[in-house]
Amino acid sequence: MKQFLTVAESNSITKAAERLRIAQSTLLAVIKKLEDAIGVSLINQQASSFELTLAGADFARHCRLCLEYSERAVWSARSTAKACAATINLGLVSSAAHTIFPRVLSILQKTQPDFNVNVHESTSKSIIHMLLERQIDMGLLRGPIDLPSELEVINLGRDEFVLITSEGHALADCLRVSPEMLCSEAFIMYDKGSVLRHAMRLFCQENNVNPFIAQEVCQIQTVAAMVGCGLGVSLVPKSTIPLISAPVRFIDLDCFSHEHYTGIYMAKRESHSSALLNRLFCLSATDF
Repeated sequence: MKQFLTVAESNSITKAAERLRIAQSTLLAVIKKLEDAIGVSLINQQASSFELTLAGADFARHCRLCLEYSERAVWSARSTAKACAATINLGLVSSAAHTIFPRVLSILQKTQPDFNVNVHESTSKSIIHMLLERQIDMGLLRGPIDLPSELEVINLGRDEFVLITSEGHALADCLRVSPEMLCSEAFIMYDKGSVLRHAMRLFCQENNVNPFIAQEVCQIQTVAAMVGCGLGVSLVPKSTIPLISAPVRFIDLDCFSHEHYTGIYMAKRESHSSALLNRLFCLSATDF
C-alpha cells in the first residue's frame, strides 16, 4: 500500500521507483501483484501518460486512511506502554497524605522524573483489598492489621498516639496523664473497622482504661474538631499534629506502661514488579 501510494502521489512509475530506491520492474511487479489480489486495474495501462483508474484513485484514498490509522495505532501503543511503565496507582490512608506520602514521591521523582501517580485515598483494609484485586500497585497504610502473605511489606516505623483534649478541658494543662485519669472521660472514637479504632481500643485495654464512647467518626480531622468543641477526648497519631487546626491540646502518654502507637506500612503484591516499585522496595525504613 505504501509503494502504491508513492506511485499515485508521484504520478509516475519512474519517479516513484526513484523515491522508493527500487527498480521500475520491481515496482511494476508489486503493482501487478496488488491488482491481482484486489481483482481490479489500478493504473490505466492504455493511457498515453500516467493515469490512475477510478478504482485506483479510490483505493489510493483508502490507502492514505489505512496508513494514517496504522501510524496512530503504533504511536498509541508505544505511548500507552511508556505511560504504564512510568505510572503508579497508589492507595493511601488520609493520615499519610502529608507525612510519608511526600517522602515517597520525592524518592520516585529522583528515580524517574517523568513518572505519573494516580492516588486512591481509602482505609487500610480497603487498600489491602485493592492490592489483592490488582486495582492499585502499592499502598501506604496503618496497622496493626492482618497482612496477607501475598503482599510484600516494609514497616516504615511507629507513629505514637498522643492524647488530645479541648483547650478548656481539666487535663489540658497536665504535663503527664495516667490511665486512672482517663477512666471517667468520654471518648471520641474512630469508626468500626478502622485500624486506628483497633489500635486505640488495644491501647485502652492494655492500660486498663474502659472508655465511654461518646461519638464514632471516620476522619482524624473530625475527631479533632469534636474534641475541640468539648465533646470528649481522643487519641491521634503524633505525625498528624501539624495537620490539625482545631483548638485542642496535645499530651504525651509517656507514663503509660504499655506501648501506644500505630504502625506505618508500605505494601505491594509480591508478584508485582516494575522499575519504580523495585527501587522503593529495595530501600530500608530509614530511607523514608
